[in-house]
Amino acid sequence: MAIQILFEEENLISLRSAQVCDDGHITYFKLSALCDMGSFQESIYKSAPTTYIFRRSRPLLARLCWHDLGEIQKYLSAAPFASRSKQSRLTKWIDHLLLRRMNIRSEREIDVRRFLSPPLFSVQWAESGHSVALYVNGEPWAFIHQDQNYGYSKGILKPTIGNPWNQELFERTFK
Repeated sequence: MAIQILFEEENLISLRSAQVCDDGHITYFKLSALCDMGSFQESIYKSAPTTYIFRRSRPLLARLCWHDLGEIQKYLSAAPFASRSKQSRLTKWIDHLLLRRMNIRSEREIDVRRFLSPPLFSVQWAESGHSVALYVNGEPWAFIHQDQNYGYSKGILKPTIGNPWNQELFERTFK
């Protein structure tokens, strides 16, 4: 499954774009990086700050081997095999299972959400246009702050994979 953009909005002041993307298993919130007008011929956008919103529930066996990986996980699983093409099938299979195990461990730190109908997404921009908050069904759920250049989310359960929600920073930024 290709990465699907569920929601997108551009700010007219900063010309930055906020997106909600889904890779098939994990839904995340992304803000385009600042535009570098000096080197227009080169890549305009640098790395974009992101934060996880939620993930789909999958049985343990499905996460281990039988169901497809998300797009990001597919990319990561292909990387070690490309550098070691002369590995045996058993070694590649063991590497694959170890990667799956690592993904399962990191997925546990993202909240599972089930919706009866597709969620409604909306955003609130800060006055500068460089910070943005995401609302899921009218509830503030995630935001990306301009000074920190990374996101905060209610979907992050432990700070090892991202930044949990920071209510004080949210209130200061989006009064």
